[in-house]
Amino acid sequence: MLGPDNYITAHSFFMLAYIYIDQQKYEQAEPLYQRTLKIFENTLPPDHLYIAGRLEDYASLLRNMNRTTEAEPLEERARAIRANHST
Repeated sequence: MLGPDNYITAHSFFMLAYIYIDQQKYEQAEPLYQRTLKIFENTLPPDHLYIAGRLEDYASLLRNMNRTTEAEPLEERARAIRANHST
C-alpha cells in the first residue's frame, strides 16, 4: 500500500533486520539493511542523521560478519554526517 520506497517501508525493513541480528542471522539481515539505506538515501537529504544511523548499524553488522574493510567507509561517512551536524 505504501510502496517499496516509502520511509515507513524502510523502517519496517530495518526492524526486521534488527530481529534477524538479535537471532544472529546476519546473512538475512544484510539485504534488509542495504534496502533500508537505499530508501533513506533516495528520500532524505544526503546529510540526514537517519542515514548516519543506518550507516553505523550496517557497519556494525559487517563487523559482526568479520568484514571490517567494508565497514570502515560506512563508519567514515557516518562520522562525516554527524560532524556536519555538530557545527
